[in-house]
Amino acid sequence: MRPCRCSERPGIHRARGQVDWIEADELGHFEWGYAGFTAMSITLREIEPGDRDLIAGVAGGPAWRSDIALWVEYVLDHQNGRRIVLLAFEHGKPVGYRTLKWASDYVPFLSAGIPEINNLMVAAHARNRGIGTAIIQELEQRARGAGKR
Repeated sequence: MRPCRCSERPGIHRARGQVDWIEADELGHFEWGYAGFTAMSITLREIEPGDRDLIAGVAGGPAWRSDIALWVEYVLDHQNGRRIVLLAFEHGKPVGYRTLKWASDYVPFLSAGIPEINNLMVAAHARNRGIGTAIIQELEQRARGAGKR
C-alpha cells in the first residue's frame, strides 16, 4: 500500500466520520482507520453496467436508492462522461455510492464551472466507519485532477 494523497492534507481534525489515516493501492483498494481502532478494507471503483442489479439487492436502509431507472441513468451518464459514479464494496458487496456530476444543476456551481458531488449513500449497516468520507475524498481528488475546484 502507498499513502493516499487525500491523507496528506494538513490540518485534518478529529470529528465523527473523519479518518486518522488512509492508504490506497493502484487498484483502488483502500484501508483506513481511526486511532485505536482496527483497520477496515474497502474497494472503491467506478460503476459498471452489471452493478445496478447488485445495488438493487442491497438492504441499505430507507434512504438507499435501488430504483433500477435511476441506476440505468447513472450508468449512461457515467459512460457518456457526464458524471463519475463511484461505488464502495466491502467483501464484494456494495455498501456505498456517490456521484460527481461535471455540470451541476445548481446554477451558481454551473456558472462557476464547479462540479457537484451528490447522492452520497452508505448502507445503514456500514455507517460511521469512514466509507462516505473515503468516497468524497476520492471524488474531490478526481475533480482536482481534472482541473476543477
